[in-house]
Amino acid sequence: MSRTASWPYYLAGLTFLALYAFWLYWPVDKILIQAHDFLDSIFLYFIARSQAEGFFFNPGYTISIFQDLPLNVLAMRDLGLGALYYELFSPSGAVAANGIVTLFLGFTGFFLLTHDYVLKADKRTVQALLVLCIMALLFATLPFKQQRLAGVSMLPFLFWGSLNLYHGRHKIISFLVFGFYPFVAFLHYNGFAVALAMVLGTGFLVIKRHAKAPVFMALTAFTGVIYCLLEYRSLLVALHPAYKIDSQRGMDQKAVFPDFTDAQTWHELVNKMFMATGHHHMIVDLYALSFLAYALFFSLGAYLFFKKKDWHASYGSCALSPVYIFRLALVAGPVLGLLNFFDVHLNLLQNMIGIPLSLRRLDSFSLPLFLTVLTAVFLSLAPVENTKPLSFRTVFLWGCIVLIFTASFATNRYNRFRFKADMGLPKEFSTTQMVKAALGMSAGEQAANDLRHRKFKIYPLNTLMYTESEYFMPETFEQIDPLLQKALGPKDGYSVMHIGLSPTVGQYHGYRTIDGYFYNYPASLFYEQFWPIIAPEVAAEGKSKDDVLAGGRIYAPLAASHFKDGVITPDYDWCAFRNNGGRAVFSAYEIGNASERGLNLTVHAGEIFVYTLDLKAVCPLNLEP
Repeated sequence: MSRTASWPYYLAGLTFLALYAFWLYWPVDKILIQAHDFLDSIFLYFIARSQAEGFFFNPGYTISIFQDLPLNVLAMRDLGLGALYYELFSPSGAVAANGIVTLFLGFTGFFLLTHDYVLKADKRTVQALLVLCIMALLFATLPFKQQRLAGVSMLPFLFWGSLNLYHGRHKIISFLVFGFYPFVAFLHYNGFAVALAMVLGTGFLVIKRHAKAPVFMALTAFTGVIYCLLEYRSLLVALHPAYKIDSQRGMDQKAVFPDFTDAQTWHELVNKMFMATGHHHMIVDLYALSFLAYALFFSLGAYLFFKKKDWHASYGSCALSPVYIFRLALVAGPVLGLLNFFDVHLNLLQNMIGIPLSLRRLDSFSLPLFLTVLTAVFLSLAPVENTKPLSFRTVFLWGCIVLIFTASFATNRYNRFRFKADMGLPKEFSTTQMVKAALGMSAGEQAANDLRHRKFKIYPLNTLMYTESEYFMPETFEQIDPLLQKALGPKDGYSVMHIGLSPTVGQYHGYRTIDGYFYNYPASLFYEQFWPIIAPEVAAEGKSKDDVLAGGRIYAPLAASHFKDGVITPDYDWCAFRNNGGRAVFSAYEIGNASERGLNLTVHAGEIFVYTLDLKAVCPLNLEP
């Protein structure tokens, strides 16, 4: 099929993709919440930015103090597609824009990669193009956490650009693809893995004195310069003594050499090595599929090698023939998984430079490779021409495609509502109660689960997800905001803390929070400021400060013994909270000892109890702010 004759199918595919994006992300208050920790950083970043002067490219701003925190703990950048979304749209609109762009980048990149370097020009039939579209849609709709932006979903675009430069095609657009990538993928997320791969690949070409080595040297330098411009604060934190901090996150990620006499170590090692499906930040657990995938690899690899010998000859000069793809993916998955395993235990880069630029991101590369292999296999099974009657092979192929497609819909929309119906719960039933009832949790377990994520991503019900309006409860805060404004004044004049709620909830509505997700929270500030607040509650659990380190997640713990019949009796140091600017508490539970601890119930709206501090009662000997 000629390129001219195939354009209606390209147009139809893109039109369908646009409708699919519209269905997923409109209206924006119905989009699914997938990443509370990223939102924590986003909201704090913009609160800080609104109060800053001379923000752009001002290195001194890196160590400016906001809420007693160096700004670099937010791990954000002046420029970047993610930040731009939040400049242009509401928070929910920004998440929708993010998802739509990620969907289009993933679909287009995968389609171009397989269309140009897997499918032969004389085999571009209607069936083949439909296979490419469906597999591209499968890749684009895999449940990546949206805070990773296009870090993973744009990888096929990078592979496509690399092959273009290698074969001398589309040079300008290929350079632009690599120049665009730093704007959508942070260096400390997938960007570091891409940069490392570029350096290693370019180095290999230089050693081999390949004719294309200068082109890839220029590409690597071009991408590196863009990353340096965008990530200069992160580089200052890593390299400049005046900006360096001892990260509280680093205290939680100490080097531990694996114990190979332990059966669990071997189990984890095997899991990592055969994680063909790639990225460890995907929402769903795909380990079982990974093992099945490698069984498929071995069997189909033999099929491709012995039964499709014509592919060897016709693709001999192409770096991405199905056979070569198979070999590369078969090797890449275990090797990258092995690096993943050792980095999890040793945290080499974390210990070297103090910020987590993790080798774990490397396992992302195996995912698009695996799906490219699967696409090549489907194309080998699909009939070249329309045949009647339909063969079993054709029915099987399209059955798999329909199953994949419907599963992508189910993962995104259906399961959450189906779960409610299957439980026989009335529509108005509390979503928090629903999760507790479904899991059959004890009171202490309920408190522990609600503490971290509230009703968000509670395993094993990882498909139980909530929309933006359900999670952030805008109608509830329409009642809370005016009452707190009357009691405490403007939101920027005090800080709040959350119990049983993600700090994102308050941050979404413009409140300054003592708790939150901080990428590089200084260990000294944790021990000096936040630890005194939570120390009594941690002691009630029989734990120490070393037991509560949780990366950059600065959350208020709740002892199981302080939870009974939906009422909590926490033992926080409210004086320390007050001395750090705290004036209000958002709690998912009624606080039973509020009056005796100097807390006044200001409003109970929806699922949130809001308490304000009686300053004289909580801190009678220290009345100064």
